[in-house]
Amino acid sequence: MISFNIGNTSAFFLLDIIDALCAEGWMQTAHFESTPDWEYVLSSASNYTHLLLVAADGAAPIGWCRLFPTETLGKGELGIGLLKSYRNQGLGTQLTQQAINWAAVHGFTLITLTTREDNIRAIHVFEKCDFVCTGKHEGVWLEMVRAIGESGNDD
Repeated sequence: MISFNIGNTSAFFLLDIIDALCAEGWMQTAHFESTPDWEYVLSSASNYTHLLLVAADGAAPIGWCRLFPTETLGKGELGIGLLKSYRNQGLGTQLTQQAINWAAVHGFTLITLTTREDNIRAIHVFEKCDFVCTGKHEGVWLEMVRAIGESGNDD
C-alpha cells in the first residue's frame, strides 16, 4: 500500500533514492547535493516553511515531493521524484497536488519548478496540476510556474 507522509521518515533511504534518480539524468546534478534547505527539512520532522512529502510502499520510501521557500516572499520551488517502477500510476500527480494544497494553507502564492524538456511524463503531471511553461534555460531545462488560488483544486 502506498502512503504519503510529511516529514523526514527514513531520511537515509530517501537520500539513496534521490541519488539514484539523479544518476538517471532527470535532475540537475548527477548525485544528490545537500543544500541548507535540504539539511533543514531532513533535520526537522515538522515545520511550516518547508514541505517534504515521502511516498512509501509499506515502510520503504519510493519517492518524494518537496516544496522549499525561495527568497521571494510567498514563492516556493517544487521538486519531485519517484522510483522508475512506481511511475505512470498517478503517484506524481497525487504528490504534486498535495504539495499545492499544503502551499495554499501555508501562505504560498506561487510555485515554480524546473524540469527537463524531454521529461514528457513530468510535464504531463505538472500541466495536469495547472503549471504553465514560462521559459527555458541551458538548452534542456523548462521553467514552469503555478499561481496558488487560481484553480478550484486549492481554494
